Amino acid sequence: MYPKYILYFALVANFFIKFLFMKKFFAFLTFFLVLFGLFGFFHIKSRFEAVSQNKEIILLELPKGSSPKNVSKILHQNNVWNDSDIFNLHCRLKKCALKAGWYEIPPHISLEELVALLSSGKNAVRKVTIPEGRASWEIPNYLQKAFPKIDSAKWNALVHDKNFANTMGFWVKQALWKKNASFSKPQVSMMPKEEETEGQTKGEGSPR
Repeated sequence: MYPKYILYFALVANFFIKFLFMKKFFAFLTFFLVLFGLFGFFHIKSRFEAVSQNKEIILLELPKGSSPKNVSKILHQNNVWNDSDIFNLHCRLKKCALKAGWYEIPPHISLEELVALLSSGKNAVRKVTIPEGRASWEIPNYLQKAFPKIDSAKWNALVHDKNFANTMGFWVKQALWKKNASFSKPQVSMMPKEEETEGQTKGEGSPR
């Protein structure tokens, strides 16, 4: 049998050994958590401070009623902003009110600038000069200088669509097919509804 003081000493020594071990363990755990937290903080911070991926001005449309989630998809499809999670989180935290319209996105802008632009409601304006006397089928060539994605085939189809003309406030009066030595293109003569209505009151007949 060991003397009691030896047993007491062994118990105290064992307690201190366990205490030191637990202290080291908690110190290591605390260090690991702090290190992990700092890494996460700087990682998230760098994602918020990133800039847009586009290297040139991008013209894009935000449809009416688009949510931040839908807008983030549009930005991703146009290679403007690929981090959808950060974009949605920023909009949620800032309670952004994104507005529909056409926007020109400058290259390498910050997230703050991008959201401010899409919340401004200021539609993009591009000036196009079309020389006098150009036929309807020639106009897309001038428009494509400012709007490269314009579809010439769709343009020509809409120009000669009576229903579309009516929705724009015009009645199609007559279709004239003019032939030239170098081309044969349809030209449609249209007049505003008000003028057509006035013509009818003067006995000119109904439009065709």
